[in-house]
Amino acid sequence: MKEAERGGIVTGWLLKIVFGIALSGVALFEAGAVIVATVQADNAARSAAQEAVATYAHAHDADAARAAAEKQAAQEGAVVIAFSADASGAGGQSRVTLTVERRAKTLFIHKIGPLKRFTRARATTTAYSV
Repeated sequence: MKEAERGGIVTGWLLKIVFGIALSGVALFEAGAVIVATVQADNAARSAAQEAVATYAHAHDADAARAAAEKQAAQEGAVVIAFSADASGAGGQSRVTLTVERRAKTLFIHKIGPLKRFTRARATTTAYSV
């Protein structure tokens, strides 16, 4: 085997390794973005629900509570997509249940039709007044 042939084999092998590592890195980034968005949506839902239940317990105004929840969720990059508030918790406690949605910041998944649904992270939570 000539030395030039060995160099070509090594170059081809190295290119395959580099391509494999790059492809793995992109896949890990995409998966990580979806996981991070899910965790952030859960955190946003909790803090928005706490803010809303505090407002609702004080004023008993569902519209004001929703506005407080939307403001808190927006500060965390999420959107409130479902909301309910009432005073039917244990012992007449105020209760707020809401769902927020946050989009994952991906490189490719959001552009692929069947995979778009994975970029929407939703979280639902209920908070009670104390």
